[in-house]
Amino acid sequence: MPRQDTPGPDRAGPPPTAVCVGESMAVLLPDRPGPLEAVENFRLSVGGAESNVAGALAALGVPTAWISRVGDDGFGRRLLAALRRRFPSPATVVVKDAAQVVTALERDGTAVAEPALAVEVVEATGAGDAFAAGYLAGTVRGLDQRRRLRLGHLGAACALTGHGDQAELPPAPVVSALLDASPADWATTRVTTEGITSPALPSGRVRISAQAGPRSGTPADAARAQ
Repeated sequence: MPRQDTPGPDRAGPPPTAVCVGESMAVLLPDRPGPLEAVENFRLSVGGAESNVAGALAALGVPTAWISRVGDDGFGRRLLAALRRRFPSPATVVVKDAAQVVTALERDGTAVAEPALAVEVVEATGAGDAFAAGYLAGTVRGLDQRRRLRLGHLGAACALTGHGDQAELPPAPVVSALLDASPADWATTRVTTEGITSPALPSGRVRISAQAGPRSGTPADAARAQ
């Protein structure tokens, strides 16, 4: 289905304190309780975790933006009509190209692209969420754009090597070394179930646990060390 991108609302507003990135969807609400086959009419509404959170934040007085893409059809236009009035344009848009590269586009047109790490994939579940958490942690901690993207990539890579939605992250000094790696060292870094191999690390390699659990080095911890 074709997708549409539309500019934010023309009205002025404060810059967003929070930006929610992700889905919204058309929701069909039945006109009565009961089994689906007994429903005669549906009411069209709007839902989706990320746009719901953005709407709730805005209702609580937090300047909020929502970033997503919707179908270029009646449902998509209905969603935009319901949602775009609520949120000012965000300052940054992050465009992911699957496992290849992520590009951050600033309001002034500046683009920063950072390649994904080489990963031995065990399970893909949770990788996108881990990327978002790493990127947001870097943003909150004031990292530059490239390090934000790298922190997102590292979180996603660790999630990809674990079973389930989450996985252990390396200690904060290891994360910091990878965030500061040269482009060449970053490009040759590899994450597997056995650990992380990179010329940016003093020992060249560090083991990490593939199981979810308490983290010795979270993205926020690493960001604090910068």
